[in-house]
Amino acid sequence: MSQTFIRHPKYSRKQWAVLLFCLKVSALLVCVPLFWLFHKMRLNWGDDIAHIILVFVSFGLLVVVLMGAGIGLAIDYAIRRRKFIFRDPQPGSRIYGMVRVWGYDILETQASELEPPPPDTKTLPDLPDEPYTLPEKARRKGRKPQFNVKDWARVALKWEQRDPTFDLFTLEQVICQELGKHPNGAPIMSEKAYRGTWRIRAIRYINQHGLAKKPLSED
Repeated sequence: MSQTFIRHPKYSRKQWAVLLFCLKVSALLVCVPLFWLFHKMRLNWGDDIAHIILVFVSFGLLVVVLMGAGIGLAIDYAIRRRKFIFRDPQPGSRIYGMVRVWGYDILETQASELEPPPPDTKTLPDLPDEPYTLPEKARRKGRKPQFNVKDWARVALKWEQRDPTFDLFTLEQVICQELGKHPNGAPIMSEKAYRGTWRIRAIRYINQHGLAKKPLSED
């Protein structure tokens, strides 16, 4: 059995309620002692010294908050990339619980299933059957391509509209799903073929026929 991490793009109402509650409690635990400390310092040492100390304490709290945010981003990156202690967490362990707290669902899949899960479950629009007219400079004699621009447009629709934050699939996985793969699991067409030859043509084809929600960028 192998494990796959899947993260939902939106928080549920319960998760938002818990998050807001924790933020309010944290704010109270920080602000109330800080105001009490400032009041004591002002009575004993005067306003000037109290303000100076308050500035340093506030700066220290800001540093702690930024460090916490950085550690949280590092942990999220490690979970998404399956690195360090998050490579293969065992059910019931603390690492397993941390992954769940971070908003990821852990799915158990058979090790023999080499094909990755579909990058997107949304139904793609029907692509037009009329051929895409290449510019005059692009026309040349030679072997006919194994896949036409309509086939590559399916790859471009999924890859160019992905959300890098939540979508963990790779271009290689999209090519395997849409165009096929060799018996050894390698994609039948390389990423270089998409980026160097077919990407611009597929994007222009999609934009000409209005297949995407908004025009795709050729950059």
